[in-house]
Amino acid sequence: MKKVTTRFGVYSGLAATIFFLGPMVVSPDSFLQPENMASGEVVGYTTMFLCMSLVFFGVRAHRKEASGGYSFGDGFKAGLLITVVSTVVFYLGNVLVYEVIKPGFLEEFFVFYREYMVENGSSEAEIAQMDSSAVMMTNGWIYAVVMASTTFLMGLVISLISGITLRRSATV
Repeated sequence: MKKVTTRFGVYSGLAATIFFLGPMVVSPDSFLQPENMASGEVVGYTTMFLCMSLVFFGVRAHRKEASGGYSFGDGFKAGLLITVVSTVVFYLGNVLVYEVIKPGFLEEFFVFYREYMVENGSSEAEIAQMDSSAVMMTNGWIYAVVMASTTFLMGLVISLISGITLRRSATV
């Protein structure tokens, strides 16, 4: 089980890191354009979800290796292990991007987004709420935890679905 869960977890985490953060490294200016913000969120979360769907395929590969029955618990446990590995890889990828490759990007993005909110008529309360989260949202280590938590929750849901759908009764 360790080989399958590690392999699919690493694949999922690397795919999420490359597809989610890669464009940010290659073309950071495109992320600081108002017309790209809304679509960027949709593309980003869709990408994370698609990469986390490798959890399902990892559980399926694990089930193929198992002889006899395959319970919900077996599938859920395999999915959870894949999710943990993937989340750790994605977390490290986020830290690498925000603290090493593009330090200062989060601060630039925060300032840009705040100005965007002001120019587009956001309320004082909304702007104050964003300002209060500045420390958390501009610290690469903390922001990486937030992003990794998102992928973990997606992986948890996919692990549950995988455990339910990939059950197999033991043959007599």
